[in-house]
Amino acid sequence: MFGSLTTVILGLGSALVWGTGDFFGGLASKRNNVIKVVLVSQFIGGCFLLAFALLFREQFVTGWPLVFGAVAGMSGALALLAFYTGLSGGQMAVFAPLTAVITSIIPIIVSGITEGRPGNLQIVGFVVAVIAVWFLSSSGDSSGENSGENSSENTDHTEDISRIQSQQVSKNNSLNTIVLALISGIGFSTFFILIDRASEEAIFWPLVAARVASVLLFLTITRVRTGNFSLSVVGFGIIFIVGLFNAGGNALYALAATTGRLDIVSVLGSLFPISTIFLAWIVLKEKLIPIQWIGVVLAIIALIFIAL
Repeated sequence: MFGSLTTVILGLGSALVWGTGDFFGGLASKRNNVIKVVLVSQFIGGCFLLAFALLFREQFVTGWPLVFGAVAGMSGALALLAFYTGLSGGQMAVFAPLTAVITSIIPIIVSGITEGRPGNLQIVGFVVAVIAVWFLSSSGDSSGENSGENSSENTDHTEDISRIQSQQVSKNNSLNTIVLALISGIGFSTFFILIDRASEEAIFWPLVAARVASVLLFLTITRVRTGNFSLSVVGFGIIFIVGLFNAGGNALYALAATTGRLDIVSVLGSLFPISTIFLAWIVLKEKLIPIQWIGVVLAIIALIFIAL
């Protein structure tokens, strides 16, 4: 059904660790430049992954595993840039599940081509995922129609203008959320697929290559866009946590990829919104309208169906 118990434990473990790191990444991006957050967290995570490779005395590899790792690193880092931007600019509990649904679909398709057709429950999961995306993307605007003759004559027109402007801002925010979720989802799914391939020969060295590539990429971006690189002590502390948890999630995912199918492992890894939503609810007291809560639940149900 799920595959081996080891696959389930490692896959879900990667999701919970990633989700925790993403929550802190969203917090850090509210207080610091998001490019700096990604760059510093990638560097810190790379140091941990290098330490893992040396600690476990993994044999160094060359060739395609490192190439796959490097491309995966750049794809994953750009996805993180879009993801943290989305988390810092909107509701975490809406953006994270939407990204996760998109992230899960591409590896399912690739796995279906390379490893066989997905099961009926996975197809049901696709349908539920589409419905979840629709609900999550709802602005929840419940403003009524024009109240006509029942309204008093002296209703201020500025209220109508303000309402229209508010609705337009809400639509723009929803569109931005969808675009950022698409970018994040495609980037993360590319990372999943390439790390799955690279992990056939090694676990940690391809991840180290991924971090080297992503750090070099973002050093270039930072040099072009800004020369100021100051971070507060509190900000650096949060980013350190981000780097640690992100590296831990990567390591657990790579280990899971060696024990099970790409589609199962990637979907289990895509359950990262569980911990992000939980922490956003507990720490930030984020509130969702009912239809968005339905979307959150459906997104998680869709991911579970796809993983069965």
